[in-house]
Amino acid sequence: MSLQQLPVVRDGQAFLFEPLSGLLLAKASNGSVPAKRPLSLKALAGLELNDRPYLIRPKEQSAAPLQPVPKWLVLYARLLVHTCRFSFGLARLLAWLRLPVYVDATEAIRAFRQIFPAGAQQELCLPRSLFAAATSRKFRNSGVVFIGVFLPSRAMHAWVIEDGVQPDPFDGAWLNFQPVAVYTH
Repeated sequence: MSLQQLPVVRDGQAFLFEPLSGLLLAKASNGSVPAKRPLSLKALAGLELNDRPYLIRPKEQSAAPLQPVPKWLVLYARLLVHTCRFSFGLARLLAWLRLPVYVDATEAIRAFRQIFPAGAQQELCLPRSLFAAATSRKFRNSGVVFIGVFLPSRAMHAWVIEDGVQPDPFDGAWLNFQPVAVYTH
């Protein structure tokens, strides 16, 4: 997965997402945005949708019953959750694997939510997003993972935009976060 930083400047500070540790760094700024490399077209399209969420198409909810998640995929999801807790860099490496099991990120997120109880989901936004990126067939062509910050609290959140849709119907929090990094495959 390719990481592109999206520096944010607020109240005389520049906030940068550190790609190896997953930390949000802050440094004094004179009000100018730190230099960043050009964004890919896919990242630009996702950022446009993120900045103007009213452009996002509503996703039809599937009425199909949930299928059992294969045991090897449950193990992968658990490994991803465990790795995210201890090493952001290793989690990125683990998510680099392509396991295109699901048609799209919506199905992948439904499977992830089936594996882990609803009460734990609020803390699992990063592994859920990385799981969707790794297991969705559409993600490589039309998906991005955003990592955002809620300033001034510095709370962090991760979410997916795929094919013009925010695929997680239970994630309304993403609207409150400003992207500081975008991942693409």
